[in-house]
This record gives sequence, structure tokens and C-alpha cells, in this order.
Amino acid sequence: MRQDAQQADRRYAVRREARAWHAAEAIDAATLAAIEAAYPDDRRRLGPALRALVATFTLVAASACFGILALVTPRSAEEALVLLFGIALLALTDLQTGPLRRSQAGAEAATALLGVIFATAGIGVLSEDVSATLAALFAIGALAAWRWGYALAAAVATIALLLLLARLPGGRSLWIAAGLALPPLFLPAGDSARLAPSLRQCARVVAGVALLGLYFAFHIGSWDHHLVEELGGAPNGAHGVALRPIFIAGTALVPLGVLVYGLRSRRTEFLTLGVLLALASSVTLRFYVHVAPLWVVLSAGGLFVIALGLGLRRFLHGGPDRERFGFTAEPLFDRGAGRGVAEIAAGLAAFAPAAQAGPEPDTLKPGGGRYGGGGASGTY
Repeated sequence: MRQDAQQADRRYAVRREARAWHAAEAIDAATLAAIEAAYPDDRRRLGPALRALVATFTLVAASACFGILALVTPRSAEEALVLLFGIALLALTDLQTGPLRRSQAGAEAATALLGVIFATAGIGVLSEDVSATLAALFAIGALAAWRWGYALAAAVATIALLLLLARLPGGRSLWIAAGLALPPLFLPAGDSARLAPSLRQCARVVAGVALLGLYFAFHIGSWDHHLVEELGGAPNGAHGVALRPIFIAGTALVPLGVLVYGLRSRRTEFLTLGVLLALASSVTLRFYVHVAPLWVVLSAGGLFVIALGLGLRRFLHGGPDRERFGFTAEPLFDRGAGRGVAEIAAGLAAFAPAAQAGPEPDTLKPGGGRYGGGGASGTY
């Protein structure tokens, strides 16, 4: 990232956290104003709704522009046009995030997304080779993550790397090697104060995707059905029967390792990932050992996770100052997340239309009748 973009990213992170502290009443308005004055934001940003609108408009406009260029371009040069258009969009993204000082404005994210797609597609159609296309996607995605701090680009680059490794001889072994090597390399970067907050997030995303690849490579279902080999274009690769117990153990141990790391590092994203992988292993056990119908296994797993969460919350809540071993169940500077269902329901009810009065039922109204007969008459 540019030096000015890194500085703006750090200032924005400070301002965002200060607003969260103020919302949780940890600091007063004067302190918040002092922090915002000390860390001014020089980027042009938009709110979520307007950002999505601008991004959608940019995607449509850029696609229409490419369509017009394709109409006036000779057929022999259309393949090169795709690559050149992608490079132009990437250059436009760099212009917006640099001199134009745009961040979270929608347009720069849209041009980055289309730039990665068009540049990769251009290399793919020119080379007509899957491996070259994956290598291009990895390189362009890694460049977008490093240059602009886009976590999605980091995830795409890591996935492209895994798919590229799957096409090499011993692809499953390379997946395992990448899953074991990348997290130790990138997780320290996710905590490094030398990197901007968005780059730290990219590093954590790379580590998370690598751990997913490690689990997929060790998964017994992936081993039995040659799924990694199918991704690499060799679905009929033979496996040694003697290695199967290793992958059975890996299906159980990889989620446990992710959970242990999440506990030791106090990172909720890795705790969540470990729980999800453990649930996936539980469902896998159901397919190999028919202990109950699938819906029973899924329901029991969900109930177990709920019970575990409630028990853990009660355990932490009962500690000194509602904390044990550095963990707490209390929301930290997040007042909005603690609103109950009743409060949300009351807010929704405030927008409900008022009840309309129905027509009054017919009632008996005395008077106005007549009676008579035989020469006599009267009213009542």
C-alpha cells in the first residue's frame, strides 16, 4: 500500500474504535472529538447503502464501456482487448486509491473487482492454459491485496494458489504443506503493528483459507473420493490404503488444532472456524458410521454447540469481574450487539401502522314504529 493510504487506514481504524468506545459510554463526547481531531481522515468515503449503489453503477458502466469497445474492435484483437481493459481498470483503481484519495467509496472496489476478472480472463484466453490462468489469478489477486488491502483479493489469491498446487504432481501433499506453512508465516503479520489494519486482515484471511485447505486435504471424504485430485484434473489417482488412518485422524485433529489456536490467541474468527470444522467432522462421521439419521446428527450437533455456548457463558460470567483466564462473555465496546429481542420488537412495532376503527355494529334504536288495527292506531 502507498504510505499515505496506510496512514489513512490507521487513522480510520482509530476513529472507528473511538466511536465504538463512545457508543459504549467508555469515553465522553469531548474525548471523542479530541481523538477525531488528532486523527483526521483525508479519504473520500460513503455510507454502506450509497457505496453499494455507486459500486453497482460502476460495474454496469464499465461493462457497457467494454461492450462498446468490443463492437468497434476487430475480431482478431478481441482477446487482447480483454487483457488491456483489465489492466486499464487496475490502473484506474490505483488512481482512485492514490491521488483521488478514495476509500470505501464503492467505485474503486468495483474497478478492482472487474480489473482482476478481465486481466485474468485475458491471460486465460490468450494462453488457453488452466495453469497459466490460475497463476495469473494468484499473482493479480496477491497484488490487489498487497497494493490496496482488499481481504477478498487475498482470499481469491490463496484459493488460486491451492488450485494451482492441486494440478502439480503430489497436489494433496502440497496442500498439506501449504496448510502447515502459510499460517505460521502470515499469522504473525496479522498482529504486526508495522502493517496497516487492512493488510493485517489480509494476512489473517490467507492463514484462514490455508487452514481450510489443510482440513480439506486431510478430510477422509476428500481422500476416499479423490476430491483434491479432481480439482487438479487427475480424478483417478491411486491412494495407498496404509495412509487412510492418517487422514481419519486428520479429520478429527485439524479442527481441534484450530480450536486450540483460537483459544490461545483469543481470536474469535479462528474459534468460529474450529467449531464449524468440528461440526463438519461430526457430519462426516454420520456418513461412515450410521448412528442416526442425518437430521438427528445435525440437530444434536446444533444443540450441543448451543449448550456449550451457554455453559461457557455461565462459566465466564461466574468468574471474578465476570472474567476467567483473560476471557469474558461481556460485549466489549459494542452496545448495539447487546440489545435484546424485546427491544428490537419494540422498535419494529413503532413503525407498524395504527389500527383502523371498524364500522359500528347495528343496534336497536327505539322509536319510529307504528301499530294499529280495528280503527285504533298509535306510535312507539
